[in-house]
Amino acid sequence: MKTNQHTKLNRENKAPPFQITPIHAALLGIGLLACSPSYADDETQLKAENTRLQQEIERLRQALEQKQPAVNQAATEAKPSNNQPEVEKTEEKEEEHSLLNEVLVRAKKRSEVEKVKEIPKSISAVSGSELDKYSATNVTDILKRVGNASWSYGNPRTGGYTMRGLSAGSSDAIDPSVGVVVDGISYAYSPLAAGTDFFDLESVNVTRGPQGTAGHKNTSLGEIVFTTKKPTFNSEADASVLWGQNNTVKTQAVIGGPVIDKTLAWRASFQRNTADGNYTNAYNDNPGRQTYVNTDRTFARTQFLYTPNDDFKALVSLHYQPKGTENLNGLTFKSVQPFTYKNGAAIDHSSLPDQVLQRQWFTNTIPNAKDNYYNFPVYTDNNGGIMTGTRGANVNLDWNIWGGHKLSYIGGYKDHYFTAANDEGTPFNITTDGGYITNYLQYSQELVLESEKGGFAEYKAGVYSFHSDNNSNSRTRYGTDAGAWFANASQYNALYASTQGQALLKDALNGVYKNTLTTVENQSNAVFGEVKWHLTDPLTLTTGLRVSDEDRRSTGGILIADQGAGAGLNPSAINDVQLGGFNSNSSGALLTNTAGQLALADQVANRYFATNYAGLNATQKTQIANAKALRNGQFGTLYQVANAQPYQGVLYNGNVALNYKINESYTPYVAWQHGSKAGVSQIAGATKIGGTSMLVKPEISDNYEIGLKSSFFDKTLDVNLDFFFDDIKDFQQSVYYIDPIATALSATPNVPVYKSGTGNVANVVVKGIELDTNYKFNDNLAFRFAGAYNDARYQDYQFAAKPVEQGNEAVKYFDASGRTLPRAPKFTGNLAVDYSQPVFGSFVFHTNINENYAGKSNYDLSLSDYGWINAHWNTDLSIGIGRKDRLFDANLIVRNLFNQNFPTTMSWTGYAPSNERWIGVQFSSKI
Repeated sequence: MKTNQHTKLNRENKAPPFQITPIHAALLGIGLLACSPSYADDETQLKAENTRLQQEIERLRQALEQKQPAVNQAATEAKPSNNQPEVEKTEEKEEEHSLLNEVLVRAKKRSEVEKVKEIPKSISAVSGSELDKYSATNVTDILKRVGNASWSYGNPRTGGYTMRGLSAGSSDAIDPSVGVVVDGISYAYSPLAAGTDFFDLESVNVTRGPQGTAGHKNTSLGEIVFTTKKPTFNSEADASVLWGQNNTVKTQAVIGGPVIDKTLAWRASFQRNTADGNYTNAYNDNPGRQTYVNTDRTFARTQFLYTPNDDFKALVSLHYQPKGTENLNGLTFKSVQPFTYKNGAAIDHSSLPDQVLQRQWFTNTIPNAKDNYYNFPVYTDNNGGIMTGTRGANVNLDWNIWGGHKLSYIGGYKDHYFTAANDEGTPFNITTDGGYITNYLQYSQELVLESEKGGFAEYKAGVYSFHSDNNSNSRTRYGTDAGAWFANASQYNALYASTQGQALLKDALNGVYKNTLTTVENQSNAVFGEVKWHLTDPLTLTTGLRVSDEDRRSTGGILIADQGAGAGLNPSAINDVQLGGFNSNSSGALLTNTAGQLALADQVANRYFATNYAGLNATQKTQIANAKALRNGQFGTLYQVANAQPYQGVLYNGNVALNYKINESYTPYVAWQHGSKAGVSQIAGATKIGGTSMLVKPEISDNYEIGLKSSFFDKTLDVNLDFFFDDIKDFQQSVYYIDPIATALSATPNVPVYKSGTGNVANVVVKGIELDTNYKFNDNLAFRFAGAYNDARYQDYQFAAKPVEQGNEAVKYFDASGRTLPRAPKFTGNLAVDYSQPVFGSFVFHTNINENYAGKSNYDLSLSDYGWINAHWNTDLSIGIGRKDRLFDANLIVRNLFNQNFPTTMSWTGYAPSNERWIGVQFSSKI
């Protein structure tokens, strides 16, 4: 990988590196000055536990007071002699002492690894306080601190979650293979979590393997659960401000406490997060206006907790993220495409950027445009960035009912707006406002009945209902330079040769607005249940089943919303879309046309050559034919909006696990988890009669695990280890597939016609080892490690699309069976070290370091030789000092401490870079 010196940072026109805006100041003023500081892990959790203990003690005292009259009455009726001990009072005190001791035992702080030791599944977890140490709030930074899960590069819509080396397909129509759950609400659309920040968190945990038998939405690969902090009946005020390089200002504020003592409490959390990116747009007309990859996020959440008595609890949460714009698309260190294919055949560069930008059409305006295109990662005149926004509401109700049972209801609404306004990457007027506009909404309800803990069988059963709607428009608007950019060499040479031809070249695409319209409607209804059978005191069998009724429907169409300047150059129709043009061949000779079409041909001839069509010479007719071919080439496949074949079916998720608690230190387990996710309804192509549908089959996963949850050295070292084997049938991803309709309509119906799109890989297998450990060396020093080895391979994938370096070969597919999946490094790991030391009496010095490692992997979905990303590591550091009472804390944060430079995407035409080293200072306080 070569890095030109011209691609280094260009910050000349940036604002001063530290600044604060009024909105940041307003948020900062809501609390005092604070977010949870780094050293306060133990203290924060102990204080929270303290609060719970105080509430429990108060409850016990009230219970004892209710018993007191009866005790006093009994004592009066049978008053002992002066020498007789007061047995009842002694027993009462012993009972109180025993109950309080039971409560106090629970105050012992446990690591996140220890908290999941009773669950016979592979789980990795991180506390919210650990994330606060690095001000880690986006999904990329958060997942760097848990095991065997990550967010792959992309904007919120095009990126995807990876777990155990498997990257879930990203599409409006595909359910995520890796589910995201926030406060009990499943997000069935990846951008909901990818486009927002998470803060004021209690914890984040990653559960690997299929899920769904205990609630939420069913998933086939795993689940990421975000749990936010809830209101309490203790007054709270936290706030923090973070200043850093690239004009970073992040302010957070949390306030809350009782509204009505012991009955109604509230909590409000606010964040404003802004920062410039490392790279600026090098086009001279845009000095300092755009930076890449910048941050522009605002988020607010308000929660109310209602507890009128000991048997009922209601939690209502409202949250809102107004629209913000971030420049993500278009940041690429570009390289000249190779000049030969893999088999040695020459590649024609006449229509590639390195040659096109040397056409006189462009050099007349910007002579050095080609050099700048390759020297700068961003060199564009009209890139509007990515705009996202979301709103939501949750209602969580809990009742304690008969026999120690609990009935819970979880209802949630969530919507999301996404728009991209992309440019083709040059300072010319070629395309503007390209990309998706998406409006998504979902609502879900879940009712759960849970038995009392203990006894022979503990069970949990419920019903779940989910609905979502997604409407999107992928659009392209062409400008005055589009014709010169998209024309092939012969078209360009023919048209640029005369003034009239240049007018045709300009009008061929100028003003055209092409829309790809898609709607997706998903409905899921399910019943689920899980039972823990305590066969003996140490032996527990867990069984679970989920039955889901799935209904997936979609529509799709590709239309021209605006014909632009060159409407007369249209054909009469493309497929079932009438365009009102006239038909001619490559020489310009008119084909069978109506009187209206002939009249239109005369109008075109008069407009550009001041004569009727019959009066044109051969050269002029060829120029019109080239302009029509150029235009139609960008129109591509058009078809009216059509209904795709719906997917309807019943899916099953299940699990069986057996764990044996040898003693308090060792609990081995074996588990089988069966998972599924719905098939896909989609329009995948078109024929002369309109859009054609291709139904994608459900994805089915069987995961087998054998593991050990253990602790050593008086429970100072927690170790969770598992070996897993995941067998996935009909894995959903972009594939090459046989189109039966296109094959039947082709000139040679006995020869299959292959197309590229979302489909099924027959069989994928991933196996490996996962290790999660937490070691508390002493009260001042702790270590946490999460590591994994993944061997993710295509077991049966006979029709994979060939990589671009083999694009000239007649056969367009190859057998990828046995190959490692893309974006699946074999080794991943995360090491965190936490050290604190009391100093100066009332202060604490604290430092934390986090090391994240990913092995070598191929980014390209077709496994191109040009797609390899080498193994890389990233180190984050925080170091600071604060008061023990947390009234003040100052923390220096460094991300990518050693300034490691590695690509996040890789192809034969370029790569996207990682973030450079960043340094910031956070000040915080809590009362």
